[in-house]
Amino acid sequence: MAPFIPLKARIQLGVFRFLTNHAIRSDDTVNRRLYSYFQVLVPADSKPKFGVSSADAIIDSNRNLLIRIFVPSDSSKGENTKNLPLVVYFHGGGFFFGSPDLATYDDWCRRLCSGLHAVIVSVNYRLSPEHRCPAPYDDGVDVLRFLDSGGLGSIDILSGFDVDLGSCFLAGCTAGGNIVHHVARGWAAISESWEKVSS
Repeated sequence: MAPFIPLKARIQLGVFRFLTNHAIRSDDTVNRRLYSYFQVLVPADSKPKFGVSSADAIIDSNRNLLIRIFVPSDSSKGENTKNLPLVVYFHGGGFFFGSPDLATYDDWCRRLCSGLHAVIVSVNYRLSPEHRCPAPYDDGVDVLRFLDSGGLGSIDILSGFDVDLGSCFLAGCTAGGNIVHHVARGWAAISESWEKVSS
C-alpha cells in the first residue's frame, strides 16, 4: 500500500517535476529563466525577522561567491553574544538550483539560527552545469579560508558578537550534504594552514 501524501505535497512535487523536465535542455544546460518565474527571493535584512537579522557579504565578486550571515537578534546585549558557534550551511538543489536568498533556504537558516542560537553562514556556491565539480567544493573551502583569516570581523552585523571559530560546523541538505563531505575533506587536507577554524 502506497503511503499517504498530502495534496499540497503532491502539487509541490508535480510542479518541481514539471520544472525539472522542462528546465533541463537536451544539451544538459539549464533554462534558469523558467526557474526564475517560480522562485521567491528575499533580500538580507538587518532588521530582526523571527528573532534573526541577516546580511550579505561578498567574498569574490568575479565568481559571485558570497555568503548570507544570520545572527540571533535577541543576543544584541550581554552574555548571549559570547562564544556563539558557527554553522556553515550549503543549500540543496541538485547542484544546479538554489541560492541563499531563495525564500525556502533563507527561512530554514533563520530557523537554524534561532533554534541553535548560533551564527549561520549560508554559502552561494557556483552552480552546474556552467560550473562543474569541483567548483562548489572549491567555493566551500574558500569560504572557510575567508572565515579563518578573520573575514567575519569586517561584517557590521556581527559587531559586538563573539563568534567561536573553534566551534565551526558544516551542514547541508541534499547536494549541500555532498558538498559538506568534500569541503571537510578538502579542509582536512590543508589542516596545517588552519589558524582558527576547526570543523
